[in-house]
Amino acid sequence: MSKIIKGHAFEGCRYNTSWTLGSTINRDITRTIIVDELTAASYLGRLQEALETPGVPQIGEASPDIVGLICNNLSVEPLSDKQAKITVNYYQPEGAGPEPPTPPGDDTLNWKVEFGCNTVQIQTEQDISNETLIVGFTPLKAAAVGGKIGINPVNGYPIGGVPNRDGVLTKVIPMNVFRPHRTLRAQLITPVARTPEYIWIMQEAYVGRVSEEVMWAGGGERTWLCSSINALIVGLAGGGKFYYDISCEFQHDREGWDGIISYTTKDGLIPPEIASSFPLLRPISAVPKTINGAKRPRMYLSAKFNGLINLDRLPSGP
Repeated sequence: MSKIIKGHAFEGCRYNTSWTLGSTINRDITRTIIVDELTAASYLGRLQEALETPGVPQIGEASPDIVGLICNNLSVEPLSDKQAKITVNYYQPEGAGPEPPTPPGDDTLNWKVEFGCNTVQIQTEQDISNETLIVGFTPLKAAAVGGKIGINPVNGYPIGGVPNRDGVLTKVIPMNVFRPHRTLRAQLITPVARTPEYIWIMQEAYVGRVSEEVMWAGGGERTWLCSSINALIVGLAGGGKFYYDISCEFQHDREGWDGIISYTTKDGLIPPEIASSFPLLRPISAVPKTINGAKRPRMYLSAKFNGLINLDRLPSGP
């Protein structure tokens, strides 16, 4: 069985400190460990065996000598068929103090939630009553306006116009308006101990996804979008875990984040008979709906946001 040669445990040890104006003192340690009596048959197998030798530190493990430093890098190289040299690097995580914060008793995610609302500019083809913004126009005769810019010299109709049965041209005219935009921001009340992999899995599971619940935070299905999850290391927990302050942000769109796509003419205009049927694509549904010339596609994966922030179980009181 492989073992550390005690006499060489701290051979090549190096301890560095650095400081820049306005910051704290940063420290790091490099130490060398010699492992002997390797028995694995292959070259790579012996290197792996060296790293798994009892007494060799693991990534995320605290330094046994300097409080506040953790192991962040291990490299190994062969010395012979039975020996290998391991170089161990310890560093001081940003924001880590000599004493880590005390985690909650059950290490659960306890959130402080803030609801916000501001206005954002959007483009819409409907007024506040969901009436399509259609403009009608009775054109002049082609002979009177032929050749004028924006007029089709063949039929005298303004380019892009669609005549109805009475010969009136109609267009759907989009407008830029400001609409309320709700946000939800959540921050941990108490830091929690987690591995970096846990944070990555959390981000992968929620960021860029829409709400799957029929009703979450006062919004319907697919109306909330998780826009960010950030985790700040505030201390070392040991065993490959760190204490994190985690913050999340969600954006709300009452029409749903999937949007509506529509057929348009060569001039980029939506025919009024298609735009007037947009309300048929509402309210939001988990099943895509299609009408003649328009569709509500599903563009985002969904997630159960209650699995991250259960608003029914928030701590009571300030």
